[in-house]
Amino acid sequence: MKILVIDDEKSTRDLLKLSLEADGYEVLLAEDGHRGLEIYEEERTEVVLTDIKMPGMDGIEVLRRIKALHGPTEVIVITGHGEMSLAIEALQLNASDFINKPISDVALQVALRRAKEKLWMRSTLREYTTLLEKKVYDAIRELDHRHELEYELVQASIDGIIVNDRKGNVIVFNQGSERIYGYRASEVIGKINVVDLYPEGLARKMRKLMLSDEFGPPGELSNYETVVLAKDGTQVPVLLSGRPIYERGEEVAAVGYFKDMREIKGLQKDILESELVQASIDGIVVNDSKGNVIVFNEGSERIYGYRAEEVIGRINVRDLYPDGLAKKVKKKIMSDEFGPPGELSNYETVVLAKDGTHVPVLLSARVMSVGGQEVLAVGYFKDMREVKGLLDEMAELVQASIDGIIVNDSKGNVIVFNEGSERIYGYRMEEVIGRINVRDLYPPGLAKDVKRKILSNDWGSSGELSNYETVVLAKDGTHVPVLLSARTLVKGRGEVLAVGYFKDMREIKMLQEELLESERMAAMGHTVASIAHGIKNILHSMNLGAYMLDMGLKKDDHNILTKGWNLVRSNIQRVSKLALDMLSFSRDREPNLKPVNPNELMDKVIDLYSDRARSEGIEIERRYDPFPEDVLVDPDGIENCLVNLFTNAIEAFSEGSEERRVIFTTRNLESSSQEPPGYPTVEFEVRDNAGGIPGDAEKHIFKEIFSTKGAKGTGLGLYITKKSVEEHGGRIDWSTKKGQGTVFTIKLPKILAPKG
Repeated sequence: MKILVIDDEKSTRDLLKLSLEADGYEVLLAEDGHRGLEIYEEERTEVVLTDIKMPGMDGIEVLRRIKALHGPTEVIVITGHGEMSLAIEALQLNASDFINKPISDVALQVALRRAKEKLWMRSTLREYTTLLEKKVYDAIRELDHRHELEYELVQASIDGIIVNDRKGNVIVFNQGSERIYGYRASEVIGKINVVDLYPEGLARKMRKLMLSDEFGPPGELSNYETVVLAKDGTQVPVLLSGRPIYERGEEVAAVGYFKDMREIKGLQKDILESELVQASIDGIVVNDSKGNVIVFNEGSERIYGYRAEEVIGRINVRDLYPDGLAKKVKKKIMSDEFGPPGELSNYETVVLAKDGTHVPVLLSARVMSVGGQEVLAVGYFKDMREVKGLLDEMAELVQASIDGIIVNDSKGNVIVFNEGSERIYGYRMEEVIGRINVRDLYPPGLAKDVKRKILSNDWGSSGELSNYETVVLAKDGTHVPVLLSARTLVKGRGEVLAVGYFKDMREIKMLQEELLESERMAAMGHTVASIAHGIKNILHSMNLGAYMLDMGLKKDDHNILTKGWNLVRSNIQRVSKLALDMLSFSRDREPNLKPVNPNELMDKVIDLYSDRARSEGIEIERRYDPFPEDVLVDPDGIENCLVNLFTNAIEAFSEGSEERRVIFTTRNLESSSQEPPGYPTVEFEVRDNAGGIPGDAEKHIFKEIFSTKGAKGTGLGLYITKKSVEEHGGRIDWSTKKGQGTVFTIKLPKILAPKG
């Protein structure tokens, strides 16, 4: 903060400068009033300290001139002994404060604090005033904008809007009113009283209704059907809403909203005169916004037992339902439970006939509105007495059925549950009918899936399901296998009933399991016999190898020893492979996925049998795609598959084969060309140029206990290979050409190993 000190005494100026600068202020000095005003004009300091008694221009004149500039500056005057009258004069000229000589630090600090408080208050008041002025300006602009918008909305409204003052003089008459009355606004505003816009005496009646609570809260009139008087003297039907406008508790105006009902009244007339309505086999009832019945066709007469002339204009629509039911139906029409809001589709209910009986019907209805206001409601009633009677007649046949038969209505409520169903579910009939929804008779979510299948044509024509195997949920929580046939019974446009026929499959499933078990035991016996035969051949070869080892040792013949050892080693590998094959054959297993580089896995298999391949003159060729990242596979399972393919390739060469080659290929594919296309794959391929697989064996190669190698094979290798690949979610493809060789390709989904 800058402070200007004006004093003719140098010692006073220096003392004040020293004290104020020590407190952190920036201090400017002037030796007289003229010089002080010059410095003030340049610097506009926030505080001025001036001596009152100075030669030339005194402090009072300095104060007067600074205040005349209207700057945000506080002036503190310095007085000597006996100058109190001058100090009072300074305060009257809006000096901030005065201090006496000799000047004390405490007095100076108090005066400066008061000056700063006044500066802060003046600044805050200025900001508040500016903000208040802006808010007032904005509010005025908003009011102007709102008035313009309200005027535009009033003029743009399709409905008539009329405002009159307390004397009835029309002050607003919009374009909607012009269309209803036939007047131009200029012919009405300030020239016609509102009472002249109604037939004689009707304006007074509207006024009374507005002040009552008959058609809305007191002081309002809501959706009242009446007529107004047009320019040409005709009476125009309208739906009127109105309310008075009050100011300080006193009515100053009234506003009316008029919906033109001429089109609706014409529609009502068309409905009344429509031959289709009268000829409909279903009941059709139309009521106005007050519930008065205006259409009651012959179909309605058959359902209710009333004649049309007993109902139209005499009975309210709510009296055509049992007590309280009309209100419930109205709520459902306005909800979206049985169709879009304002519509009701195929709702099962009852109506109240003339003789007091309840007649079952299937109700569809819709509300017709104008400008968001209900003007008509149309109901279509299908007589359900015949359907209900048919169900009663069928009940005895249904109960006698050995199969379960369940019938549910359109809401899923079970209405038929026969003895066959009791045997399947374990419920008694009285525990289900009217108490359990059909979806609760299936495991969670399955009822919705069954419903979709019924409505599709995958298991029969749309609306039918034929011989679909599924399960249902018994009372004890167990899943019971059934063969389900179902259909919907439709009358008119809506689903009326759903009927399900359930064949208990528990006994059949038990017989199937027994048959599968007997087949499995037979296959196991066949497998054991085949494996025993394979083991016998291996033991025979090992005995021969052992004999050759004994002979080589006795004769000290290194050549015989080598042949004998090679024979023993080869059969040890056959035993190891047979043990692995038997283990894989005997059980299902989830792949144990680990990060693996496919090229390294292929190399490992080649290394295991490379010596054997070289000893039989087989050339090995590698064709690998790069794999920058490891993939997830079961290394033991895929290694065993590749070992089977490699050993099959080695053993496929006949003794006379000259050029022998096995090619190992890996492929890193981002998009498979096979079905299903598009997913990344890893491929392992083993190709030989041997004689190929005989044609009569091609369709059997993946069957268990099938081999083309005679005593050398167990018939498990390719079966286990295919089984392991499919456990990975993959597939194995193959092809062969006589005299050219065979190729096997393992295709697995490529799942990248997580990094880190």
